[in-house]
Amino acid sequence: MTQVEIVKKFIEDNKLDFSGRGSELNGNCTTLAGFICYVLDKDPDNYLSSHGYEIISELDISTDAAVELERVFEYAYNNYYEKFWKTPAAKKEYIF
Repeated sequence: MTQVEIVKKFIEDNKLDFSGRGSELNGNCTTLAGFICYVLDKDPDNYLSSHGYEIISELDISTDAAVELERVFEYAYNNYYEKFWKTPAAKKEYIF
């Protein structure tokens, strides 16, 4: 399964909706941005954030959602949001 397929399955399995606005859209984008960081399994010797933007560009989401997801992804990537996805809490709350 490719990284894009993993992310698309995560969206489907967790019923994330990117048609909203405001805090609903931001919340779903934050969740997905962190998960994308986890999927990329950031390597400190290799700046992989460009792969995150490639994944985002392959998703079937609105332009507004893509812009918000890119904005949130940059913050999530720089602040190690992938760490959450390695916890038991993440496994309880989300399907992945």
